[in-house]
Amino acid sequence: MKRSTLILFVALLCALPAAAQTDKAGCADHPLFPTRMPGYSIQACTVEEYGVFDFSMAPREKLPVEGKYTFLTYRIADRSQEPSALAVVRNYESAIQKVGGSILTSDPKRRVNGKIVQDGREIWVQVEKGNGTIWLRVVEKAAMAQYIVADAASLGSDLAATGHTALYGIHFDRDKSEVKPESEPALQEIAKLMAQDPGLTIKVVGHTDMTGARRTAAWSW
Repeated sequence: MKRSTLILFVALLCALPAAAQTDKAGCADHPLFPTRMPGYSIQACTVEEYGVFDFSMAPREKLPVEGKYTFLTYRIADRSQEPSALAVVRNYESAIQKVGGSILTSDPKRRVNGKIVQDGREIWVQVEKGNGTIWLRVVEKAAMAQYIVADAASLGSDLAATGHTALYGIHFDRDKSEVKPESEPALQEIAKLMAQDPGLTIKVVGHTDMTGARRTAAWSW
C-alpha cells in the first residue's frame, strides 16, 4: 500500500506543469513600464545612479545618453509561448506613446527606441528582442553631481605647465546663461587664482551639455 501511494504521488508531481519562474531577488519592473510581456520573468537587473548608454539610432550611429541607468533582462520560461519580435516592438511602441513619448527609431525585427519627457526630464528607452529574452534599458537623463572641485593651486600649476586647465563644477540651467548657486565653490577658486596673480589673463571656453545646437551649448569669453 505504501509503495503504491508513493508511486502515485510521484506520478502526480511529474504531471504538474512547471512552476512559473520568479524574478531575481532585488529586481523589479521599471516604474515607467509596470507590466511586462506574458510569461517573462526578470533574470538580471542593473541600476546605476549615474551611468551612460549608447542608444542605437541610424545604422551604425550611436547616441550616448547619461543619467540614472536601468538595465533589465527578461526571460520567458516556455519558449513555445514566446511572442514574435514584432509583437514585442509594437507593445513597447504603444506603451511609450501612451505616456506621451515619441518613437525615435524602430526595427520591427529587433528593437525600438523612444524618448519621454516628464516634468521637464528626458527619459530615454531602448527595447531589444533576443532569443527567449527581452532587454530593456532606460536612462533618466540628468547632469552628473559634481563633488570634486580643483583648488586655486592646482589650477595655477596646470596653467603654468600646459597653458590650459579643465575646471568642473560650474553649472547652468538648460538654454540659460545664469550660473547656478552650486557653482560657488569653483568660482571662488578662480577668484583666488586671479587674486594671487593680478596680471593673469585667462580665456574661458565651456560646453554646458549634450542638448541643443552647438552655438547655444558652447560658449567662450
